[in-house]
Amino acid sequence: MLNSEIFMRKRAPRHKSIAYKLTIFVIGLVILQSLLMTLSMVVGGVLENAEADARQSFYEKVYNRRDYIQREMKNRWTKLDPYVTQIADLLPQNTVMTPDEADAFFVSASEDLIALLRTTMTTGAFIILDNQNTPGEPNAALYFRDYDPALNDAVDNDLYLIAGPYGISEDLSIPMDQQWHYGLDLNETVSDFYTQPFLHATDSIDPERLGYWSKPFRLPEDDSEIVTYSLPLVDDYGNVRGVIGVEIMVGYLNSFLPATDLASQDALGYMIAFEDDSGSVFPMIMNGALQKRMIESDQPLELTEADNLENIFKVENTSSVSTVYACIQEMGLYNYNTPYSGETWYIVGFLNENQLFGFVKRIQKTLWTAFLGSIVIGSVGGYFVSRHFAKPVVALARTIEESPQSGNVQFSETGLYEIDRLAEAIGQANQRLLESAAKVSRIIDLVNAPIGVFEYAKDSQTVFVTEKLARILGIEEHDADLLYRSKSAFIKIINDILTRPEPEEQDVYRLCHAQERWVKITLNHEADRTLGVVVDVSGEMTEKNKMRMDRDYDVLTEIYNRRAFYREARVLLEGGDLDVAALIMFDLDNLKSINDRYGHPFGDRYIKIAADHLSHLAKEKRIVGRQSGDEFLVFIYGRKSRDEVRALTDVFYQKLNRAEIELPDGNKRYMQISGG
Repeated sequence: MLNSEIFMRKRAPRHKSIAYKLTIFVIGLVILQSLLMTLSMVVGGVLENAEADARQSFYEKVYNRRDYIQREMKNRWTKLDPYVTQIADLLPQNTVMTPDEADAFFVSASEDLIALLRTTMTTGAFIILDNQNTPGEPNAALYFRDYDPALNDAVDNDLYLIAGPYGISEDLSIPMDQQWHYGLDLNETVSDFYTQPFLHATDSIDPERLGYWSKPFRLPEDDSEIVTYSLPLVDDYGNVRGVIGVEIMVGYLNSFLPATDLASQDALGYMIAFEDDSGSVFPMIMNGALQKRMIESDQPLELTEADNLENIFKVENTSSVSTVYACIQEMGLYNYNTPYSGETWYIVGFLNENQLFGFVKRIQKTLWTAFLGSIVIGSVGGYFVSRHFAKPVVALARTIEESPQSGNVQFSETGLYEIDRLAEAIGQANQRLLESAAKVSRIIDLVNAPIGVFEYAKDSQTVFVTEKLARILGIEEHDADLLYRSKSAFIKIINDILTRPEPEEQDVYRLCHAQERWVKITLNHEADRTLGVVVDVSGEMTEKNKMRMDRDYDVLTEIYNRRAFYREARVLLEGGDLDVAALIMFDLDNLKSINDRYGHPFGDRYIKIAADHLSHLAKEKRIVGRQSGDEFLVFIYGRKSRDEVRALTDVFYQKLNRAEIELPDGNKRYMQISGG
């Protein structure tokens, strides 16, 4: 019986078939749509709008590329702090340095210069010192180059020494480039990147306002073409000692200007141009053989305005057989009121007429073809149009839209075989989905895992969250519903948490400075939505911090134990110049007699009081540790002279001599400690 029912349903009457009625409906709809589309094309200016859309798309591509390059230049390539300050602090006080002093300075600054190169992800970084006392001679310089900034070697084997002392190459195991020189000969044709920031060093107290972008040049002439960003190097006394900066090889810069961004093939691509004093736009950095073949590099672009709003122009002086359009976007290299604010660079994108308006022409041809074809089809099949087709489909859609998300969907018969089968399948799928969701929810509840999940879409103002998320994030229950309705407020809370990363941990953040609670946040950004998983890891982090405390700190005095003290001191000693430093060992006097007379608990208190005093020996640039029972170690560094160290110990003993300790028997005495 069941098999025959199934057979009979599959053999439904033809007049109930959705395919039959859909065919009839589509014929009429195609004719109607074609008429409306053709009318819109003729009367409503469809082609004009399509051309405007094409120009706007061209503008947006060039604008976005300009914006991307500008972000790289401002947010990465020009972010030289804090390394400039650190390197300036290493300069000797005497403004006239001997070659040995210059070499010693370069040795001390080499690690910071490499760190600057890695951080900015440029192809080179340099320090060039002033040679005013030896005019005509090459400038003393330290210059590292990285031919592939995207691939960093842990031991710097991917770097090359372009200029600088030979000893740095041996000490850091960095090979010398084939263009290596001890110093740099800055002739007049390539010296702007040095002389401009040097001459304008006194124009502002903000070094970032003095950064100078050079036009492409070669240093030396047979080397790769580069552009540079350089700042004046000023010591603590305001003396200009040279310049510091980074280079970007033109070949590496061109990798940020892909021609395929504008067209898939035969694209002229992008160009970086500059405006001279007469207002003409000259090519500066050209990209690709096709562009170099069609555009003269030493001639200004002859431009005729095509779209003022989108900054699109016709280029009149090209060798292309079709019209070439250029979209020009100004690059904001400098802030207003800087010495170089008059220099203007541009990103220029090129498309020929077929690439820019090819889609418009295809639309025109397709519209006319569709119109004529639909007239023929509509004339033959128009009598099949049925007014009863749309009603059951709309009813089914309304039932789905109005059904509760958490319950079963109930469908009524529509009289259409395919639609009824589809409704039945939708109901079964919905039931399976509800059952699966209930199972997952029960599993999470049984595991009792402190996990929360959130999701928000780009075009929605609400946030979808799981039940436990508010408790994990510490959001009050009465605020949670209101907060989740506002995507901006929720994102603000998440971004605030992301500003407090936990050191030595990945994706772990402290919820609040005053709370000992941590969460691990994993974000997955897609094109139209963001998914986040939040896990409460407070127990794990508390245990980790306790283990670190037990590992590094003495239980009684809460200062470094011997192992941690030696580790931290070794890091400081291996880190470089500490100026004047001192290691002082202190021995607490009379500890044995105090233990014998008053007991070990008071002896422990005696030790802890001594440790507290030693912790205040200096406010900064010192580490304190416990060597053994009554022995302590203090390492002081970063001082200008021995007298400064002696003064610190004198102040310590003066405070110690004024601090009385009350003994268990009611007597008072002064603490005594010996040091050397």
